[in-house]
Amino acid sequence: MLERLLPGWFAHLPEQTQYNRRLRRLTPAITTVQLMVAELIAEGRVRLVDGNGGFWGAEYESTMELIDIQLTTPAKHKLGQRPSGEIAKARITLVIESLFSNLKRQMRLDQHLAKTKPGLAQRIVQRLLALTLGIYLNALVSRPPRALAAYDGR
Repeated sequence: MLERLLPGWFAHLPEQTQYNRRLRRLTPAITTVQLMVAELIAEGRVRLVDGNGGFWGAEYESTMELIDIQLTTPAKHKLGQRPSGEIAKARITLVIESLFSNLKRQMRLDQHLAKTKPGLAQRIVQRLLALTLGIYLNALVSRPPRALAAYDGR
């Protein structure tokens, strides 16, 4: 169809499998771009990670120290008895959980339809790049970083 609309621009349109293969080969490049954009909006050396699903314990913590990562987690307290220093950690935890929820629901990572691990990796990196670019563009126009328009895929 595009051959008729824009003759000369598309010498060959790849089939779906060719397109997917090319896209999967771009995963490292997309990851690199996403990390470069993330560095533009990073504040300080703190990186947020989600540590749920068995990523805890002395062995895990010592492994992270080997690669110069310091784990910071809020201590558990009864409701209303959390010290002020722990409140900041709890807020960061909420931001992380919100981002993962955003990726799962708004960007449909829980319904990825990937058939292979490389295909899943491709879907994850392209969505992370889209989210990072949205945050970066908001920062450029002085909007709240996570004030992203709802996307429902229609």
